[in-house]
Amino acid sequence: IESALHVTRIVVLALRRGEGRYSVVHASDDAARGLEFPADSPLAAHLTRGASRSATDLRSVCAAPEVEWLDRLGVDLVIPSVGTDGAVVGLLLLGEKRSEEPFTAKDRNLLQMVAAQIGSSIEVRTLRETVDRQRRTATEVLGRLDQEGLNLVRECPRCGRCFDRAVDRCDADGATLEFVLPVERLVEGKYRL
Repeated sequence: IESALHVTRIVVLALRRGEGRYSVVHASDDAARGLEFPADSPLAAHLTRGASRSATDLRSVCAAPEVEWLDRLGVDLVIPSVGTDGAVVGLLLLGEKRSEEPFTAKDRNLLQMVAAQIGSSIEVRTLRETVDRQRRTATEVLGRLDQEGLNLVRECPRCGRCFDRAVDRCDADGATLEFVLPVERLVEGKYRL
C-alpha cells in the first residue's frame, strides 16, 4: 500500500470477538499503538460489508472520542475487512496520500481487495487461537482424567474401531485415533467398547 499509494499512515485493527473490541495488529508508526475501541461503537456501526468511507463522512456520525482519534491519527479513509460470513472483522485505516490527491475509485477498489485479504487473515488467526485454546483445554482435561486412572476410549475416525487410551494409531488402517466421547473403554467393569 505504501509503495503503490504513498499514504502517510497505515493502521490495521482486528476485532477481538470474545473481548468485544477492535485493537491494533499493525501500525506503520507508533501513533496508533495501543489504539482500541468497542465493537458496538458508532464508528463500527457505520462500517458495513467492505464499503470504504472517508473520515470526513464518518466524523458526522461518530462519537466525540472516535472523531478525536481519527483526527489525531490523520485518518483519511477507513475500509472494513469483512469475514467469510459478511461480518466486519477488522479495519484498514489510511492517512492521506503524500501527493494530497484524493483516493480514486480505482484506489478504493484495490484497497477493498486488500482489506478482504486482511479479513481472511484475521479469521485464520482467530480460528488458530480458538483451536489452540481448545487443545490446551483438552490436554488439561485429559491430564486430570489420567490422574484418576480412567482408560478413556479412543476411536478410529476411518473405521470406527475403539482402542485403549494408550494406543495412538489404528492397527487396521493407520489413522490417528481421537477421543470422541469421554467414556471409559470398560463399561461397568463388564463391557469393553
